Amino acid sequence: MSLFLTFITSLMLGMRHATDPALYLFTFGFGTIVGMTIVTLTIAAPSLLATAHIPSLQRSLRFASGAVSLVFGLYLAHRIGFGDGLFTSDPRWTPR
Repeated sequence: MSLFLTFITSLMLGMRHATDPALYLFTFGFGTIVGMTIVTLTIAAPSLLATAHIPSLQRSLRFASGAVSLVFGLYLAHRIGFGDGLFTSDPRWTPR
């Protein structure tokens, strides 16, 4: 973290106080949290409204979202772990 604060200080030459990089990180982090909250609410709102009108739909939506999440997680773990060689003796990762 302190290395990152030094990096930010070197990027922002106009800073006047030693606390400015920490304030920058706090603002960036807070903005990220607020942005993720808004996106999550935007995605969740239609399903919340649908389950309010059709109560039996709630269980199906929970099952479907859990299944999709599990399948995607397993795919990603396999691709990174074995496809890119993270869990093998010969890692083959190259930056893109």
